[in-house]
Amino acid sequence: MSDTKISALPAASAALGADELPISEAGTSKKLTIAQIQTLILATSSGTAFPTGAALTAYGDDRDFKRTDLGESYYHHGATGWLSCATSVIYFDTGEAATWRTADTTARGVPPSGGQDIYALYATIYLYAVATQNGSNYWTWRLVANGGDVTGADIWNTASAATNTELNRSSPVNAVITWANAKLDMNITKVGAPGNIVTNCSLTYRKIAT
Repeated sequence: MSDTKISALPAASAALGADELPISEAGTSKKLTIAQIQTLILATSSGTAFPTGAALTAYGDDRDFKRTDLGESYYHHGATGWLSCATSVIYFDTGEAATWRTADTTARGVPPSGGQDIYALYATIYLYAVATQNGSNYWTWRLVANGGDVTGADIWNTASAATNTELNRSSPVNAVITWANAKLDMNITKVGAPGNIVTNCSLTYRKIAT
């Protein structure tokens, strides 16, 4: 068997923890088991603290890491840090769903529990608008945290929106929002004299862990 190619060996019916594999350890031929590999993978992909320094470089980006103390899985996203694998949603309080908006409105977002910073992925705007909506008469949506723009520009506006029909618009944000004493608002503002709207909006995000 020593001169038999691996490709010529019979296939195993299933991988077992006691199955052995050949390795080279510092130039010396040795063996290890599937169970040992499994133990190594679990030890490096979960724990109460994230890998840092050389360990993080070896671990790489976009691999799940289970924080056993937090009960959640995260992945490393470059300079942004560790983001939760699961996404969550903040809903902005725009009042009754069937209320027509006739004036500027500030809708307050309810912050997530735990006080963690968040990475905002995209905002979703649900809208029903009546005429007139055009380049001179329209509504805008702007995401504001602690009184400052998150994106530096309007998330969306109704300048070219279809009227008298339900619209569902998702716009990317891709920005870190620091949650220390944060106030998160969606400012809904009209330009000119547009027709009234009914709107609801939300923000999808991932939590940032340290």
